[in-house]
Amino acid sequence: VAALSSAEARQLYRLRKLVETELFEGLVWPGAQQLKGLEGLLTELVKRSHNPRRSDWMHLHGEFQKAILRFSDQDVVVREAERLWTLTERYRSFLPYDINDPAPMKRRREIFEALRSQDRRKLIISVDLGRQEALAAVLASLESRGL
Repeated sequence: VAALSSAEARQLYRLRKLVETELFEGLVWPGAQQLKGLEGLLTELVKRSHNPRRSDWMHLHGEFQKAILRFSDQDVVVREAERLWTLTERYRSFLPYDINDPAPMKRRREIFEALRSQDRRKLIISVDLGRQEALAAVLASLESRGL
């Protein structure tokens, strides 16, 4: 297993930004059924955000993220985005987890609302802000551990 590093984290998150932005630029807007399914994931994420079992929330968060990526019809790029998401999982495990912090859910709600209103700019900005926030927290955590 490769050692964790700030340099690798920065590169992986940069690649995620490039690939995910490409997907969202050409995203096929979800239909009513797809939005209903995504809303169900979001509702479950809210429930799990009050559960002290971080792993439950992290798993569901990944499902939410991958569901959004899969709204694209660029199958090869979607697979690459999912691979990059998986590669950043070990870094996300260093993120602070506070079941009383509403910020993570706020960003997911923004993403859902952007999809529902078919606001591409808002979607890209919300996803990008969430990614930036996660990277900043990851880097701070790594730095505190001397990595």
